[in-house]
Amino acid sequence: MSNVDPRVKDTFATIVAGTRAKAAEITDRVTAKQRENADASQRMREANEKLTKQLDERARGNAERNADPHANDEWRKPVKSRSTTFSFGPAEEQTEAAGEQPVAAEPERPAAERAVPETTEPEATPRPSGRHARRDEFDDDDYSNNSWMK
Repeated sequence: MSNVDPRVKDTFATIVAGTRAKAAEITDRVTAKQRENADASQRMREANEKLTKQLDERARGNAERNADPHANDEWRKPVKSRSTTFSFGPAEEQTEAAGEQPVAAEPERPAAERAVPETTEPEATPRPSGRHARRDEFDDDDYSNNSWMK
């Protein structure tokens, strides 16, 4: 190599040094990314173990509940609150306050009081309803109601 031009030697040395520097930089980035991936993997493994423990505890609880043969009997379950039941008005509240004794029904009103007062407005003729209700008036521009086969 003694007969090689010194400029070519310098250029070659510069290229080799740049290539080695880039290779070292790439190696550092790869190593950092591998450490980052290993840390993320460890965090995910720990989270997975924690979740697995929680699911195991929940499964044990479900198994215990299912082991009870009377667990699904509705009549054995405690009533949570009165707010989930229907309210039939003040008569029900009076019944509860009176110790579950039924309250006497209201006496019937005379027929004259029960009659519905007549309205003074005349009833309008009901309009046909529905998607395909036909109108009574004829429209020259609407040929959908005409038979073209005649």
